[in-house]
Amino acid sequence: MGVTGFDVYAGQSVAARFTPTRDCTLTSITLWLMTNNPAGHDVAPTLQVSLRDNLAAGRPGGVPLVNWVCATDSAPFSPAQQLLVCEGSQQLIAGQEYWIVAESGTVLQSNPIWNWSGEETGYIGLRGPEGEWSCGPGVGLAIEVRGEVCRSSDYDRDGDAATDADIEAFFACIAGNCCATCSADYDGDGDVATDFDIEAFFSVLTGAC
Repeated sequence: MGVTGFDVYAGQSVAARFTPTRDCTLTSITLWLMTNNPAGHDVAPTLQVSLRDNLAAGRPGGVPLVNWVCATDSAPFSPAQQLLVCEGSQQLIAGQEYWIVAESGTVLQSNPIWNWSGEETGYIGLRGPEGEWSCGPGVGLAIEVRGEVCRSSDYDRDGDAATDADIEAFFACIAGNCCATCSADYDGDGDVATDFDIEAFFSVLTGAC
């Protein structure tokens, strides 16, 4: 058949795990999708896509961080890119694992297909109806995650952003007493504890990148 992938339908959800290498704000994801609709079928099957945290057991979390709904191309077995834009300010933390999850309530043989990558392997998850995720290394799913690179306003990584504790941790690090996840080179220019780092820190606290 050439290009193939995983069926996404009422009986199977599909997920791909990724790890950002830098703190960033999610701007979009792009998936390569097709459908196995019969020829002449005019209805494009709907796909629900979500961003989720990675649980300690190595599977997608139950609560979506971001949701999208999209319709795949109704032309059978014709792979196409589907761009999903993130309108909010969802931050992704460097080194933290996340999942992109695809679900659909369609019936098999009239459903979306998430195409496999032609070049990469990956860490993927499959789940049957009302079942547990089965996750592990395997064929890579065709996906691209894009973000605007910026520093996190949760400087001390305690889960609360832009707090007095973050400011205290930042200035303690500037003075030479850095926590395990802190850096005095906040703007990433290679110079440590400069006025530019302080300017960048307070810029991020106000919501800028």
